Amino acid sequence: MRGISSKTVLAAVGALLFLQLSLRPVFRHFFTSTESLVANLESSDRDTVLSGYYNLTERVNPIAVEKAIAHLASDDDYIWLNAAHYLGACKHESSVPYLIKALRHTAWRADEDTVAYLKAITGQDLPNNFGAWKRWWDSTGRDAQIDWESKLGHSPRKTKAEPAK
Repeated sequence: MRGISSKTVLAAVGALLFLQLSLRPVFRHFFTSTESLVANLESSDRDTVLSGYYNLTERVNPIAVEKAIAHLASDDDYIWLNAAHYLGACKHESSVPYLIKALRHTAWRADEDTVAYLKAITGQDLPNNFGAWKRWWDSTGRDAQIDWESKLGHSPRKTKAEPAK
């Protein structure tokens, strides 16, 4: 019986190295420590901050709640949005008015997650409709003191009238 040739071994090692290098970007958040992701939130590079929030949201780890609460006041349209989504994933009540505001943001592809976070935190079963959620918020008597009109991305959505019942 013959052993494995060195050519076969080299081919296998090459394939494993290729897989490791090509898949690392796809699974990078599995290889990044939570502490590194939190440190990313302090970066001056916007994409690094957004990546940190994306990965922390996926992990549902409340380690950066205080930083995210501070980022809700960010002038960057996407940093406050990602901070709100992270807080929503962590079921933090401070995210609720910002998640409601997010339903007008340019980033409409996030609406499904936004509404899921709102429902999980509030227990309300309202539709994907800014007007419905804003009316509910106003009915609670809580004052968020946030600007509902600005920092909504390049093409904010107009408020939709709630469908007739």
